[in-house]
Amino acid sequence: VTPENLAQWIDAGCAGAGLGSDLYRAGQSVERTAQQAAAFVKAYREAVQ
Repeated sequence: VTPENLAQWIDAGCAGAGLGSDLYRAGQSVERTAQQAAAFVKAYREAVQ
């Protein structure tokens, strides 16, 4: 699941999603992880409006 396709999963009826390596990869900076987390939050909010 990515921020770009999260809405498709929600629209298909999924009640949850595994963020996995699109959220965090080993050695990734805190800043990058925060950016990805923010992108997922934004995507979720837009999908459930």
